[in-house]
Amino acid sequence: MRLRSQAITVDYLVPFIKSSLTLAGMFYVTARIDWQLALVALFISPILYMVSKIYRRGLRRGSREAKTYDQRHPRRCAEVLGAIRVVQAFDAKMPNKNGLCDIPRKE
Repeated sequence: MRLRSQAITVDYLVPFIKSSLTLAGMFYVTARIDWQLALVALFISPILYMVSKIYRRGLRRGSREAKTYDQRHPRRCAEVLGAIRVVQAFDAKMPNKNGLCDIPRKE
């Protein structure tokens, strides 16, 4: 029983206290700089928390899918990144950045 309460304290209570103190310190500093901004941040924080709770599951799923795709197709990812670098280098060397504007038109 004692071991379990210590694990709960270490795993949950200590990080909660640390996060709470960090949040309170950030609010204090913001309030010292601009109290109106601190009130806006205090009002918006719970809303942002709820929105992140709602969309967390979908974002994690998408992140896992992207990670597995990257792990399954490393050659394809490297090829795409290399192609992006080639296009950027080609664009940097182009003397005419306006494209086809200097081509004479037939009348």
